[in-house]
Amino acid sequence: MSKATNEVLREANSSDVSSRKREKRKKYFILALQILASLFFLFLFAYFLRNKGFYLKKVTDQETGAIAYKTAKKTFGRICTAVSVSGLGILLCWIPNKLGEKVNKIVYIVSCLLSPVIAFLILEYLNESEWWAFKPFILAMNFIILYFVFFTFTAIFGSMKRGSIGTILLACAFALTNHFVYQFRGIAFMASDIKIAGTALGVIDNFDFTFSFICTYTIGFTALAVTYFARLKGTAGLTLKKYVLRLALWAASCAVFIYSFMYTDLIRGVYFKTFHPHITYQRYGQALIFVRSFHMIMAEKPDGYNYTLAQEVSEKRSGQADLQADTMTSEVATDLTDDAYKSDGTLKTTEKNPNILIVMDEAFSDLGTVGEFDVNQDYMPFIHNLTENTIKGTTYVSVFGGRTANTEYELLTGNTMAFLPDGTTTYQFFLKKDYPNLVHYLKNKGYQGINAIHPYYRGGYNRVNVYQYFGFENFYDIADFDNPETLRKYITDASTYDKMIELYEEAKKTSDAPYFSFCVTMQNHSSFARTYKDMPHDIVLGEDYQDATADQYLNLIKVSDSALEELIDYFKGVDEPTLIIFFGDHQPQVSNAFYDKIMGKKQDELTDEEVMEKYKTPFLAWANYDIEEKDNVTISTNYMISTIFDELGLDMPRYNRLLLEFQKEIPVLTAVGYRGADGKYYSVDDEESPYIDTLQDYEILQYNELFDRKKWVSGLYEDEL
Repeated sequence: MSKATNEVLREANSSDVSSRKREKRKKYFILALQILASLFFLFLFAYFLRNKGFYLKKVTDQETGAIAYKTAKKTFGRICTAVSVSGLGILLCWIPNKLGEKVNKIVYIVSCLLSPVIAFLILEYLNESEWWAFKPFILAMNFIILYFVFFTFTAIFGSMKRGSIGTILLACAFALTNHFVYQFRGIAFMASDIKIAGTALGVIDNFDFTFSFICTYTIGFTALAVTYFARLKGTAGLTLKKYVLRLALWAASCAVFIYSFMYTDLIRGVYFKTFHPHITYQRYGQALIFVRSFHMIMAEKPDGYNYTLAQEVSEKRSGQADLQADTMTSEVATDLTDDAYKSDGTLKTTEKNPNILIVMDEAFSDLGTVGEFDVNQDYMPFIHNLTENTIKGTTYVSVFGGRTANTEYELLTGNTMAFLPDGTTTYQFFLKKDYPNLVHYLKNKGYQGINAIHPYYRGGYNRVNVYQYFGFENFYDIADFDNPETLRKYITDASTYDKMIELYEEAKKTSDAPYFSFCVTMQNHSSFARTYKDMPHDIVLGEDYQDATADQYLNLIKVSDSALEELIDYFKGVDEPTLIIFFGDHQPQVSNAFYDKIMGKKQDELTDEEVMEKYKTPFLAWANYDIEEKDNVTISTNYMISTIFDELGLDMPRYNRLLLEFQKEIPVLTAVGYRGADGKYYSVDDEESPYIDTLQDYEILQYNELFDRKKWVSGLYEDEL
């Protein structure tokens, strides 16, 4: 045998040995995966058996306090689920795939094309939604999104099998993320949370991850699906040319997808419930609503906006505001001759710098201003009859039945929701850093207290963070109330005001500087449909207007009215000048049938102008010293602080003085629309409005403050932080 032949044989033998080694390593690797997967499914079943609460009902003996378990309705079904998932998982690990090549190819393609459906079921299983009741359009949108995800993974990995596994794993990861985010803060995961992911990871070790049955078996179903797809015999890999072509097709489809879902009205009609987004997830599906939530962080830049333009608008508008401030000759301003500061430089509590307490009362409104109805007695007699040292009237807000935080935002900042995406909540989507507002202004001026009070959980609407950005020094929530009085299940306004008085008295023991606090009540929160044993029934609607929700609501308002009377009575006895500002955040979501009756037409037949009448609440400013009384004042919440401070001759930020100039031309401005100085209603996007220039100037300055932090217009906000 020749030398050349021997060399060829040696190379062949070497290649054969190398190939056998690779096959052996592959065999051991697969065996290791089979063992690990089998152990996982065994562990899953053991975890199920160990947690009796997964399938048995926990019962506590009332006398001894001993805990026992008994069979529940869910027991049989959950045991079957646990046995099935673990049993099938172990079988899939070890049963060989003996399908013929042709059959295997069909199974492979069909299975992979169904993987987005499996991902959808995993999402909605943990979401606990009734997905089978979704409207066809809602189902279709969810599937389009998930098939796009599948196509994305397939294009990147070059394999339908890998694309399927990626889609399923992402669905599980998102479902778990949303589940735990909701468990931790009471608000579901939304697009805006991507911005604060780093902060969340920094404190993730402070949270306790407790896996419920449904959470555990979301992971179990995902593991079962991944095991199944891993066992499929896939087709051969792609050539470079086909891989590049697939990526190009994906890029084109990505552009179409993003444009259709983000920049058209395709899904903007899907309502997003921002206070409880998890309810919206259950109603429309996790995939669709998460994509929908991106609209909430996409505020459009005003046409032609840049910093130079914002500076020009500021100079043009502020010139008039500064002139008005310099020439102010109101009686209040003239009569205040006391020095504002003491000899040590600290601020005095005077009529020029009174104590300021602001109360935003949950769902407080006067339904009688929307339409007439018969009732046995006045449901807010104190407010209706309060006139002495009082400025009061109506404030138009930008929300109805919920999204309380938007009214807070308008009041404290002077900005309006009219220029922000429909359905958004600014606290959750746009505020991430210190932000100029009334709180910073008063704090820097020398006010003490700087307290925020809300007798419920601090996580709602991200207040726990936003109140820090606004400059509040203390935030008192439900945990800070000792044995408060409750009505239905909420802390009453009376107990909330007791807390306000307690904090005021504590502050005055250490300093006589003027005091500031801001309170958001909870007593009148929806819903109004349930029956409660502790509900008063003093207010009775006329026979033609009987409605259980309106009846309960009006009785709550009567209780709030009495509580406010007690708060004001207390401060009548306080020697220091004190100002109390009170208003409602939105009208209530009582039954549409009741609104139909009092408004004389069905709600879906209302014009935009008529709808705006449902977006108004009472407001008042009462002082325990002499001020000029005014009644029937009509404003919108963004102007409230500017209007009241101007009437009382109080100092205010330059931005608030500028708002008074806007108010002259646009007295009422909300997300629903606005009224011009001519008394007519205009929609915010009406290009033919005679006030369009004023509206655009306002929008430019607000955009600069909210979205262009690195180039704030000088002189309007800088001195407030």
